[in-house]
Amino acid sequence: MNSAKSSVYLYLLGRFEILREGRNLRADEWPRRKAAALIKYLGIQKRLVKDQAIDLFWPESDFDSGANNLYRTLHDLRQTLNKSLGEDTSDLLFKFEDGVLSLNESVWVDALEFEHLCSTLTKNQDVRIASLEEALALYEGDLLPDDLYAEWTLTQRESLRRQHRDASLVLSALYRDTRQYNRIFPLISPLLIYDKADEPVHRELMRAYALAGRRHDALRQYQTCVEALASELDLAPEPETSALYTQILNGELTSSPSRSTKVEKGTWSVADRLQPSRFLVGRNVEFEALSTSLLSVQQSKGRTILIAGDQGVGKTLLAGEVLCAAAGAGMMTLSGTVHEQEGQLPYQPFIEAFDHYLVQHGQAPGENPITHFRGSGDPQQNQLGLFNAAAAFLIELASQAPVVLFIDDLHAADETSMHLFHYLARQTHAAQVVLLAACRADWTGSATTLLSSLLNALYRERLSETVNLSPLDEDAAAQIVNQT
Repeated sequence: MNSAKSSVYLYLLGRFEILREGRNLRADEWPRRKAAALIKYLGIQKRLVKDQAIDLFWPESDFDSGANNLYRTLHDLRQTLNKSLGEDTSDLLFKFEDGVLSLNESVWVDALEFEHLCSTLTKNQDVRIASLEEALALYEGDLLPDDLYAEWTLTQRESLRRQHRDASLVLSALYRDTRQYNRIFPLISPLLIYDKADEPVHRELMRAYALAGRRHDALRQYQTCVEALASELDLAPEPETSALYTQILNGELTSSPSRSTKVEKGTWSVADRLQPSRFLVGRNVEFEALSTSLLSVQQSKGRTILIAGDQGVGKTLLAGEVLCAAAGAGMMTLSGTVHEQEGQLPYQPFIEAFDHYLVQHGQAPGENPITHFRGSGDPQQNQLGLFNAAAAFLIELASQAPVVLFIDDLHAADETSMHLFHYLARQTHAAQVVLLAACRADWTGSATTLLSSLLNALYRERLSETVNLSPLDEDAAAQIVNQT
């Protein structure tokens, strides 16, 4: 619908208002609610048969009484329109012929224009962006917010809301393709007001933050997504979301052109020191300590490092900084997370880490040494064989380049994962492999005894070192807030 050819404008999104030649009629200026309701309905459906109007607006009246009510309401409608907006406004807005009430084609309706712009198909990226921007500018709020419980508005309101969400995500992807990352955040963040657990929206924000160089915010968005899914739906993130999180955690999603991930044996080189990002705040001492430990693997000296601290202190974010810097320095990085909501699944964080690595490097999932291990009938021999296969997988990778394997939330892992972690710490001690894990110092879950046993064993055998995190001071916390 071309607004240039219209003289009457009907607004239904976020408000109810009619404009004509500089004069306007707002929702609170209607003396008869039923008269306003007729125009609202026509703005949505464009057409209303007499019998339908009676059933819809006067359901308790018989046909004759309902018809009289309709005629009186139409009279009031014409009077209100012509008095407020000028003579003949009612004729420009609608007509009632042969028992059919219809909206004139020349009337411009914001909801209809919104749908038209959203459906515009073109291969021209600039034109598509402009159309979607114009459409979303029209969407000032949900359809007829003063009529939330009117049944005849429900279906169309939900349809328009879905179109608004979908158009926002399409425009976000176009902004991402054209590297206009800062335009994405105010565009799609409000969508989470309607649905806190909208996973595609969370993923799009994660991508945008990562590509904009705000990896701290990308990782925090993932945690927000996890919490929303758990509280709203009692679900864990989809595999696509977890894979994206791992990609961001490993520093593999940046705005710069991606480099080849294939490394030939003997061709790797590692930088002299790891470089933190500018978003690292208040953790420089811990970062340097971790960097020194990671770089020591170049002398074929494996390390097992635990990052310990209370919940929310920033263990995962610090590990993310280290992984990103390690990847940038030429190391291979793998990471898996213990998902507490999924229960204690055997070997789950290691399976996740190996699967993500194989997918990201274009290798077959069948090469996962855990999920595709084939043993004999002896359970003990099977476990030992599986442990050997996992260790051999890491050692083989380390022959190409130093490897960092990160396990997040180790404190909540199952017993088999704890045993495998201990085994890998022993078997990779002479290889270029760093086992990095984050665990809660205040953990009181069912796995407390398992974690204590693991930590005691690693300490006795002098296989591990611990970096303890305390809460950030007020200045550092304020600096993080200012970055967001």
